[in-house]
Amino acid sequence: MKTCLRFFGTSGSSHRWIERQKSDPFVKLRDLEGLKTRSAFKLTQIDDRFRMFQTARVVVDLGAGQGGWTQVAIERMKQHTPSPHVIAIDYRESNLKMDFVTTIVADIFNQDQVVTSIEHLLNGEQVDVVLSDLAPNVSGDRFRDHTSQMNLAQAAVNVAKCILKPSGHFVSKLTQGGEEQQFIGDLRQIFHVVDVLKPDASRQESREFYVHTRKLRKLAAI
Repeated sequence: MKTCLRFFGTSGSSHRWIERQKSDPFVKLRDLEGLKTRSAFKLTQIDDRFRMFQTARVVVDLGAGQGGWTQVAIERMKQHTPSPHVIAIDYRESNLKMDFVTTIVADIFNQDQVVTSIEHLLNGEQVDVVLSDLAPNVSGDRFRDHTSQMNLAQAAVNVAKCILKPSGHFVSKLTQGGEEQQFIGDLRQIFHVVDVLKPDASRQESREFYVHTRKLRKLAAI
């Protein structure tokens, strides 16, 4: 049987993506500074504002992926503590090879598994910072993608409530789309401080933004 091969040129959308990458200053900085991902700059900008890692020793990175946020957390904590610890969680097997990092394979929607795994590692120690740059696989349907993003953020909050120390910080990605205001209102019932921000490293056309929260309310920590 003859096999027919078809060759395709670069599509218009692919070409635009390539051109955007070439002209993106944060892509260039990522390479210059040896960071694993472009998104690492979003966390550095969030931390520049809130100084989460100054007194932190234990951080949980939900949806660690390629390790961009894990890398930033470790480097920043090392400036203040000789023994930082990041627990990097993802549903896929990770090949992260960094000092002070423990990886866990778990599904964020399996809250019991995630929380139990973290508690087993920490042996009673609480977490200073919980990070979530979780994002769904994009379907192209804005409403579906927004709902998926908010479901991930809710799952991250559910985990954070179980493991954060009372003074701890929580950061999560959200998207605009209709459900975000209710979600932010709910956060205000869980944390004393809730900040909404869009780092400069987030692309202007993107619907993403971030919430930073701290100081769990007593009733929320149950």
